[in-house]
Amino acid sequence: MRVLNDPESILNDLDTDTFDIVSSLGARPVCNGAMTKYSPEIAARDDAFTTLEAGQSVTIVHNLSTTYNFSEAGTGDFTFTPRNTFFVVKDDGSIDTIEANTEVLSARIHGLLALEKRSVYKHAAFPGCTEDRANTITTAYDAASSIATNSYLASRAAAVTRYTTWFGSFDTARRSIVISHFQKISASDWDNFTYDCSCNMAGTYAYVYPTRPGFIWLCPVFWSTTATGTDSRAGTLVHEVSHWNVNGGTRDSVYGQSGAKNLASSNPARAVMNADNHEYFAENTPAEA
Repeated sequence: MRVLNDPESILNDLDTDTFDIVSSLGARPVCNGAMTKYSPEIAARDDAFTTLEAGQSVTIVHNLSTTYNFSEAGTGDFTFTPRNTFFVVKDDGSIDTIEANTEVLSARIHGLLALEKRSVYKHAAFPGCTEDRANTITTAYDAASSIATNSYLASRAAAVTRYTTWFGSFDTARRSIVISHFQKISASDWDNFTYDCSCNMAGTYAYVYPTRPGFIWLCPVFWSTTATGTDSRAGTLVHEVSHWNVNGGTRDSVYGQSGAKNLASSNPARAVMNADNHEYFAENTPAEA
């Protein structure tokens, strides 16, 4: 069995939200972990999977101390259940999902309840980046700024096709959420962020931490995609910046254009909080309005 090393799964040690944690009183900790833009299809093409023979096992260690903040949930008895959905590569190369049986761990939490990472704004920095990549990033964030500003203006329009395609049926309250998000994204200080080129996770465009605005980690797919257009570098930056809590704190409910369109149609309330819906609205390719 070939199981993709999805950064949102327990097969990858990136500190994403990979566990359902709940106290005996029903309280849940706040996740401060990374949020990614990931493509299973590209990861499969690049052989970024773990192969498991019959009876074989692998061990991945997850440090949850910086991923989850228990300050609001408090001390007490908690259960920890790992995410059990995995992407697998079938013999014909197509992608499927499976659900694994899991064991629930019980533990008592006490003592220091949060080890939060602190962030500080500073001038544009490119750790781990070559000069060429730094120039590519500069071009990308200039384009991201442009499409984000255009999106802010477009989101204020009436229920045009572009809006309903990516955010579903018109509703004043939901549109206000979208306008608020793009107003903040378009006002982003793009040339004062830190763009880190050290990520090497196959199938991944980029990732950020919602509680660390100003820091973006750029991954292999970011460099191989286009400057603008669908799933572009500019769009990826809009996607990631929308995850920061200060910009609205979007999530990754679904990935991809078809998934985003279906989400807009079936659940507009989730669509207005999904990062890829924001990206595709901003990229507007193919043009929907």
